[in-house]
Amino acid sequence: MGTTLTILIPAFNEEDNIEKEIYKVRDHLETLDILGWNVLVVNDGSKDRTRDIVAKICEADPRIKLINHEINQGVGAAVYTGLMNSTTDWTFLHPADGQFNIKELNNFLDKTSEAEIIVGYKQEGHKAIHRRILTSINLGLTNVLFRLYLRNVTWVTMYKVSCVQGLTLKMRSPIIFTEILVRAKKANARIVETSTSVWDRQGGKPTAARLFQVIKSLFELFKLRIITWGK
Repeated sequence: MGTTLTILIPAFNEEDNIEKEIYKVRDHLETLDILGWNVLVVNDGSKDRTRDIVAKICEADPRIKLINHEINQGVGAAVYTGLMNSTTDWTFLHPADGQFNIKELNNFLDKTSEAEIIVGYKQEGHKAIHRRILTSINLGLTNVLFRLYLRNVTWVTMYKVSCVQGLTLKMRSPIIFTEILVRAKKANARIVETSTSVWDRQGGKPTAARLFQVIKSLFELFKLRIITWGK
């Protein structure tokens, strides 16, 4: 396949997972028939050993790259930093916690001729009921406000870099996932979906959404609706 690919891994306090994830990703990328690839870790102000672990891997393998946020800015800012610093044709957003099976990356690569953004959605019947309810409310509101009609907007996604870097992105919170899709759709980009499995977190502690964060995200959805109105 005549394309180049970045695997973008935002990481915050992932010392228990990050080394294993990088090596799993690297080993799979080495099996692919593509022109070139790299793994870009954006360390979002981690207070544990995440930065040191990744830096050591980078010294041994120049295909692994590291960008550091000196203070924690949140996953949205980390994703923005990674996308704006990608130099390949495509960038794939990959979690640091071991919940994605990297072998399913091939399903995304198979769809790169069909779209500029390929959105993964989870097959996850085991999620706690309260989390499923919150996810359904958030996703339902997102689809109503922006007419996206997707089954997930914050999971693994593959982006055509030229498409995303051509967008004027204002949000740095997790709402950036929605903003990218909204602005890309307005720019007539093609968006398709593909299903993925989801594994349990392999180690460390999840940064679970608190009620305040949920309420804040709802306000930011309406803010995004206002700033993208008619644009």
